[in-house]
Amino acid sequence: MKKTLLSLFILCGIFVFSQNQLLFMPQWKVTKVKYNNEFHNYVPSSLCGNNNSAAFASTSLSTKLYNTIMSQISVTDSQISVYQTGGTLAQCQDGPFDTFESAYRSVLEITGNPKVFDYTITQDGYEYNLILTEPSTGNQIYYWAGILSINDIPKDKLKIFPNPVDDVLKIGNLGEVSLIKIYDSSGKMVIQTIEQGNKTLEINVKYLPAGNYFVKINDEKIVKIIKK
Repeated sequence: MKKTLLSLFILCGIFVFSQNQLLFMPQWKVTKVKYNNEFHNYVPSSLCGNNNSAAFASTSLSTKLYNTIMSQISVTDSQISVYQTGGTLAQCQDGPFDTFESAYRSVLEITGNPKVFDYTITQDGYEYNLILTEPSTGNQIYYWAGILSINDIPKDKLKIFPNPVDDVLKIGNLGEVSLIKIYDSSGKMVIQTIEQGNKTLEINVKYLPAGNYFVKINDEKIVKIIKK
């Protein structure tokens, strides 16, 4: 199948990445599920908590809703194959949320041969939308991820500067304990550090090749920076 490419526009030019590189980068949230021709939307539930995250790796998909759902997968630039799905089976007392989570699990569950999903990733500014579609059934899962630009962060909150950066990247207004990860444009983690204490952290990035990088704070906020 012909590779699907996604153009990512940034200030200094246009870079093109294959879909699976973006698939591995952000922390996705499940927004909607289509199962047996019925749509089920995610709505936060006070009874079931506010967990909603999905992380893709080359051989796994880990989803945290009320339950943790783990799938064994393989990935190409246009398809995801699911070989096995398992996880916890606690029942939420919120009916609509439980139905949503059950539909999500059902789309990924394997009862015979592996399931093959086509997938597409589209970009709208600093937001990304991912859709998994099983051609044989029409079942679908919709995901969303947001990546912040420096200008989107309130001035009294997290500070990441300079951007673009040459040698030393500074991160200010961190919390008491912060886990900082930096990924390159392929989704590979190139730097990881834990900072304790609310102060400005300095990270040496001089050795990194020029290009796009993503700074991830506490597995939540993701900010795009440019290394000159």
